[in-house]
Amino acid sequence: MRADRLIAILLHLQNRRMTAKELSQLLEVSERTIYRDIDALCSSGVPIQADSGLGGGFTLPAAYRTKVDGLTTPEIHALFLQMNEEPFKSLGIGQSMKSAWLKLFHSLEDPLRDDAEWIRNRVFLDMGSWRQRQEQVKFMKEVQQAVWEQRCAVMVYNDRFQQRHELELEPYGLVMKAGMWFVAGLAAGEKMGAFRLFRLESFQLINRTFERREGFDLEAYWLEWLQSYESRQFQYRVTLRSTPEALDAMTAMNGAVIASQPLTEGGIEAAEDWIEAQMSFEREESALSAVLSQGAGVQVLAPPSLRGRLGELASSLTAYYTR
Repeated sequence: MRADRLIAILLHLQNRRMTAKELSQLLEVSERTIYRDIDALCSSGVPIQADSGLGGGFTLPAAYRTKVDGLTTPEIHALFLQMNEEPFKSLGIGQSMKSAWLKLFHSLEDPLRDDAEWIRNRVFLDMGSWRQRQEQVKFMKEVQQAVWEQRCAVMVYNDRFQQRHELELEPYGLVMKAGMWFVAGLAAGEKMGAFRLFRLESFQLINRTFERREGFDLEAYWLEWLQSYESRQFQYRVTLRSTPEALDAMTAMNGAVIASQPLTEGGIEAAEDWIEAQMSFEREESALSAVLSQGAGVQVLAPPSLRGRLGELASSLTAYYTR
């Protein structure tokens, strides 16, 4: 886009003298386009100086700086954190993200560049989960185009129960959760939903646009949908006592804490800061695995069926290892 190119020209010239040929090669446009962009910048009041002849080119006065110089060290750290590039690659903007960071980096004065280099070698954000499933992203280009252009689409979607649905969708946005891409949108013009791209059987744009609902907030909707989804999925309730560390570990294993409180009665558990809590899991097998993984750090109070299975397993293990 031209606005991005004009900013890039400013950032490059702020750093050093450059010719039209050099700029055209860097920005992958013709020299004629560069000259037009330079004229546009000059017309808007940017003090670009043009020198002809050997060693000539375009420069900016040494005192001229864009507003990027107002960045503080904490802001630099926030912008230049290292993070996993896969989400950006999926959206087709991996290279654009790299070039944007590079342009910004070269626009900084030396002390701020040092700050950027410092943070990039000390923090790396890997936004995937330990149990992340690598899955093929289906129809990403088509879905992205529909979101960008506010185009309606007809899709065939297979839900988690393998039921097949043909829907017309007004796609509002894309969300990545633990390596899985979802499209959020209005299905059949009635109800908002979130659909996993992996489960799309087909996705076809149609020649009709739509208007987004006024005030729609993608992040707020996603968090609301996620809470509703988890409340539907995690319906197996367990009442237990555990150490704080064990409770955290079981939560990380796809359990959700509904309510918890420190134990106030006397005894070993209270002395060790044990917690009484209610947790929810997707099914009994998930709860069983989570509890077993924490050994003596958890005591299940209910339901009786889970206590029974734990007792049977404990007896079998004792018999096996003591014979």
